[in-house]
Amino acid sequence: KGVNPPSILAVTFTNKAAEQMKTRIRNLLRPGRVGDPIISTFHSFCVRLLRREIEALGYTREFTIYDESDQMQVIKPAMKELKVDDRVVNAKTIQSRISHAKNRMEGPDDVAAKSWSAQDDAVAKVYAAYATELRDAHALDFDDLLLRTVELFEKCESVQARYSEHFRFA
Repeated sequence: KGVNPPSILAVTFTNKAAEQMKTRIRNLLRPGRVGDPIISTFHSFCVRLLRREIEALGYTREFTIYDESDQMQVIKPAMKELKVDDRVVNAKTIQSRISHAKNRMEGPDDVAAKSWSAQDDAVAKVYAAYATELRDAHALDFDDLLLRTVELFEKCESVQARYSEHFRFA
């Protein structure tokens, strides 16, 4: 159809779905073509993009990605330092609430502004400490991979324009 395959971006949620899409699309493309479309999960694509562009947001390209275990190693000490009683709210709940807030694109200040209970106050305080710790460690969690990509496109018009021009079929 006259479309340059490398100008196609297809993203999905799971590795399995991405692999199935790759297989199907490769079977549709004619032999001898130049390049393949980019087919990946959202998180994988965001990591790839951020490794190239994140310096525009003040991070280094060598940022670390924190998994759930790493997150708990930040949240639990923050709870202790802030004197958050785990009978009021436990670390796993805080981790979950931070993730939900990030998925709504809400930062610690947003969570604090919506607070109406001791539990909400504790989550907001720990979230603020958590965000600071990640930033100081040049680290991102899985939710941040998506958020920082959105932030990058919103704040850096040149980056957004370059990727919009490159991936004409997304």
